[in-house]
Amino acid sequence: MTLPRWRLAALALLVPLSLAAGLAQAQPAGRPDKVVVAHVPLMTFAILYSAIDNGFMAEQGIQVDLQRVASGTQAVGFLAQGQVDVGAIGLAGGIFNAFNRGFDMRIVATASVWGPKHDVMILGQADKVKSGELKTIADLRGKRVGIAGGTGSAGAYLVDAALRTVGLTIRDVQVVSIANADVPVALKNKALDAGLAGVPFATQAVTEGWAVPLLQNFEPGAATTVFLYSGKLIKERPAVAERFTLALLQGARAMQGAQLTSEKNLAIWTKYTGVRAETIKSSTPLVYSPDLEIFRDNIARQEKSHREAGFTDYQTPVPVEQMLDESFRQKALARLGPYRP
Repeated sequence: MTLPRWRLAALALLVPLSLAAGLAQAQPAGRPDKVVVAHVPLMTFAILYSAIDNGFMAEQGIQVDLQRVASGTQAVGFLAQGQVDVGAIGLAGGIFNAFNRGFDMRIVATASVWGPKHDVMILGQADKVKSGELKTIADLRGKRVGIAGGTGSAGAYLVDAALRTVGLTIRDVQVVSIANADVPVALKNKALDAGLAGVPFATQAVTEGWAVPLLQNFEPGAATTVFLYSGKLIKERPAVAERFTLALLQGARAMQGAQLTSEKNLAIWTKYTGVRAETIKSSTPLVYSPDLEIFRDNIARQEKSHREAGFTDYQTPVPVEQMLDESFRQKALARLGPYRP
């Protein structure tokens, strides 16, 4: 059968168009789309670093412009104004304040979760523990407790959660805002009675004899770190947001199980966090969801903790759904399918 010329012409046009569409899904052509990402350089955001250095962002036609920040609160204003597209940050009182005020941003994915065991500890100053002044966290009432970011930080939520198990709250201690790296020396010099610290700083303080763990492996399932998208990115460049999320999902799946400490990935973690590969290998790993799952109940607990501690400027709970946008994660899951180890 001979096709009319107009049908042949139409087919000639459709074939290259359909091929181009397929290639665009796999690897967008042309100039890459720039996405500005504010991040705190920690292993909690390893999914992001995997997505970048394992090539998934480039495959999706995205150029990531990383901007280092000290805390999530520092990034909130820039996110709300659209000067930053994505925040790889820890949830804090200031972020819940921003949601309450209607700042235009949404949580799109979880960055990492604490497993049943983890390396974050509440440390007691060694001499005070040896003297019996500090036996458990129940003895921290009125004591100076060092927490990165101070009151209203993600760390403050974690300490509050621990204190509540012994009938105290974060308001029963003197919170001292201090950088994670400074906790060991502050305990050595007795500038702190206790402090919240993780690898490698907790290891250093304990190994040097400056501190003794008062509490370990607390608050399993804590999900205090997220990927937060600006409203500008979501509304004005939704296709870019979709591709960015797809790359994150691919990054998460490229670091499951033994892949987390593969030679290639260890080099990536060291590059972005500055932590030595040996330290990372010997530490208890965080949990990185291969589906970027969002833990609604945990976010609600964090909001409640900050609000009840007086670290927010409002009293009425902010609905969790007001903070989330699951659409990009769901589209990425539809593209890649369910995770299979």
